[in-house]
Amino acid sequence: MILPFDGREVSYTTTRGVTAKATLKVKGADLEVQKDIPQEEIKVHIHSVEHWKLTRDSKTLKICGYADSLGGIVEFRISGCQVFKRQ
Repeated sequence: MILPFDGREVSYTTTRGVTAKATLKVKGADLEVQKDIPQEEIKVHIHSVEHWKLTRDSKTLKICGYADSLGGIVEFRISGCQVFKRQ
């Protein structure tokens, strides 16, 4: 998936063959990626938000975010962070 930096919504196909939508916004030195993924077969709509932050020395990338599905048959909210370090 390739996202434009101007915040335009882009449609893409997930690895499961579902058509979803995503946007990318630049917020200062950080990036925010939002995705909306409908799961029609189980009547669930998943919304996720990721915040990408690269350290000044460009050696550490921290991706924090959450995903939730509210109002469907299955409701959930998960969150967490991943940290990637370059040697």
